[in-house]
Amino acid sequence: MKLALSCRFAQALRLNEEPDPELPLHEQEARRRIFWSVYLLDVFMSIGPNRPPSLLDEDCTVQLPCHEDLFKEGMPSGPVPTLTEVNENPSASHQNLHSFAMTVLMASALGRFIRFSLKRTLNRSQVLWDPHSKYYEVHSILLFHESHSLCTFTPIADVLRQQVAFDSSISPSRVGHIIFSQAIYHLNQALLNHPFILYRFFHSYTAPVPLTFVQEALQRCH
Repeated sequence: MKLALSCRFAQALRLNEEPDPELPLHEQEARRRIFWSVYLLDVFMSIGPNRPPSLLDEDCTVQLPCHEDLFKEGMPSGPVPTLTEVNENPSASHQNLHSFAMTVLMASALGRFIRFSLKRTLNRSQVLWDPHSKYYEVHSILLFHESHSLCTFTPIADVLRQQVAFDSSISPSRVGHIIFSQAIYHLNQALLNHPFILYRFFHSYTAPVPLTFVQEALQRCH
């Protein structure tokens, strides 16, 4: 099992660059999606203390997956940002992100949370409510998802019924990524603001904890 996963990671690293533009568009996008699929596996395998990921976000240079229908039809996707471009500037207008890309983004947020929250030695020099903290780094990614998600103001059942492809059929992969990205979004909110995890940080601080920060965090967790 470990050997098979090691081979997959080795293959993914070879795909961690933009494909040859001479390849058919469908083949180029398929290679990107293989890489991001392995990236998702890597994130979920590294959940827990002392499990460093094999693929760091800043090393991922491949653009995010394009729209599902464009991929299936082999049509040009137009400019699609990389993961680093979205994470470093979530306030920018990234209109071409689709459900698979949003799943990758939520997995990135989960990986970032795991790396800063489950360390044996916490960073006591920077409190969670500091706008430049790792907490707010993850929080801003979640806000980006919230502002672009189809499920923010519409029940997810209604969103899924609207997912009709070019040929008037329901795309299982598109529906699956909408559900998956939304589930990881809520998981991130629950973990980032979990009272046990917050208390672990608060207990290490000498500075007083703002009551409004605690109240807002617990409300988001709920």
